[in-house]
Amino acid sequence: MVTKEKPWERLADEHSAERALCAQRRADVEPLADPDGRTLGLMEVDGGTCDQQKRRLRQLSVGPTLNLLVDTLSRSLICDGVSRSGLTGAADPADDQEALRTMWEPWEYAGLPTRQTALYREAIIDGASYVVVLPGQPQPRVLLLPSSLIALDWGGDPTAEWPVAAALLRDDGAPWLYLTDTDATDTASGEVTVYHPAGVCPVVRLAPYADLSGRCASLIDRLRPAARRYVKTVNDRLSIQHSNSWRVRTATGLDDPGDASQREQQKALLAHGDILTGGDGVQFGSLPETTMTSILDAERSDLTNLAALASVPAWSLSSSQLVNLSADALAEAKSAERGHVQALQRAFGRSIASLLRLAQAQAGRTDLAGDYALRIDWRDTEARSLSQAADALGKLTQSLGVPPELLWQRIPGVSPQEAEEWRSWAQAHPDALTQYAQALAPQSGEGADNPLKG
Repeated sequence: MVTKEKPWERLADEHSAERALCAQRRADVEPLADPDGRTLGLMEVDGGTCDQQKRRLRQLSVGPTLNLLVDTLSRSLICDGVSRSGLTGAADPADDQEALRTMWEPWEYAGLPTRQTALYREAIIDGASYVVVLPGQPQPRVLLLPSSLIALDWGGDPTAEWPVAAALLRDDGAPWLYLTDTDATDTASGEVTVYHPAGVCPVVRLAPYADLSGRCASLIDRLRPAARRYVKTVNDRLSIQHSNSWRVRTATGLDDPGDASQREQQKALLAHGDILTGGDGVQFGSLPETTMTSILDAERSDLTNLAALASVPAWSLSSSQLVNLSADALAEAKSAERGHVQALQRAFGRSIASLLRLAQAQAGRTDLAGDYALRIDWRDTEARSLSQAADALGKLTQSLGVPPELLWQRIPGVSPQEAEEWRSWAQAHPDALTQYAQALAPQSGEGADNPLKG
């Protein structure tokens, strides 16, 4: 009797190659030696042909440079809230704000304000990360998954917004939950444990570098050749430092010590003796150390090239690159990073909007599930002081006539929700500012003519 393969088993088997790629990317981003100390991601350390000294230098050559690159990009992505891109037709603006708060609640309840960075990291490293949304109380249940722990069936259309089915995997690659557009099945028992009303397989894909064919490119795959060149250069520098960074004293015309023990004793005398002496015909000299200038230049060049390929400033990887740059030069140097971050925001924003609509569908709120005017608000993470921001926003108000209350959310550290609370308070207390100014005004003397009074 032939046992028919379960659909989740087929998905798990087909996903094994992707799991291996994910493991390789992790080794590149966070290099760790295996129990034998041989594999370090970007540089393979041969335990058979390399001596212990060379093997140790290779291990020291590999650092978390790619990890720093990924952190630089992911830390610039902070989803702060939601708004709408156009008129909603709501009769009462308060109803509109209440609807936005309802849309945002699943994000807050799932702890995504603090967990979102990990979600973006996984997507940048592997090309995609995933969010599963299932019914739950008081809010839908949200699961965050890397590419290695989910196997998908796209039904022949990898560009589709929703997969046909998905199998959630354990760390060993074994499936534990199978999802379709109607239910979730426990793979151990084969029984349906959850029915859901979404009408689609409840998996949202975050793929920042997806192309029109549905291929989800990984930033690490793109950077791996340049990263390996950099590691090779670092290894060369360490080898030079270890072997040729000091003068070597020489002596010619000395008698051959004869046996190994005498030879080692003679070496010690030449290395540590304060005075070197010899008989007739003995000449002493030294070999110069190897200059490090060219190899250090090559190391900086490789690091700069790696940063350029990732569209981040070189100083984000090495503070030595940040020297005597004007404010305009700094802004220009960060323009590529801003463009990269904005592209990531557009890609992730679309997926987050789908996530929030899916959560409303799982909660049975069909009206909000169809809100395609939803817009994701991203925090401005540019390094600016409060005084700089206030000066810039003040000029926008004075020169262009932009109402100040519309600029409050652009103040560093102020979220869209906080800005909205400020606007609501200001509308409810229209005379509060005037009263506050009057309270601060002097009550007698020349202060009586203060224009703020009265």
